[in-house]
Amino acid sequence: MFKIDKTDMNFQSIAVDNVINKKEEVNSPDHYTSGKFETIEMIEEVTKNYDNGYLGMCVGNAIKYLSRAPLKHQDKGLTDLKKAKKYLEFAIKSLEEYAKDN
Repeated sequence: MFKIDKTDMNFQSIAVDNVINKKEEVNSPDHYTSGKFETIEMIEEVTKNYDNGYLGMCVGNAIKYLSRAPLKHQDKGLTDLKKAKKYLEFAIKSLEEYAKDN
């Protein structure tokens, strides 16, 4: 016969509640779903017309960082704005190099 430890059952119940109520960190986290559109939807829409994968990736990353800037860090978005700027610089450099070669 098994003896049921009520303390253990309570701990397991709390653990299950924590898993069920835990904010989603991978699929649709708050910092990507705070507005009308999920960030990935905006990225897909904006980058679908880029025929250069690298350029699309740079623009997509800039959108990602811009959309989450005020929500993710304690520095009021400065870190993510700098990251967005860096990816836009990568995109601009890529286009400028392409223009020189063609």
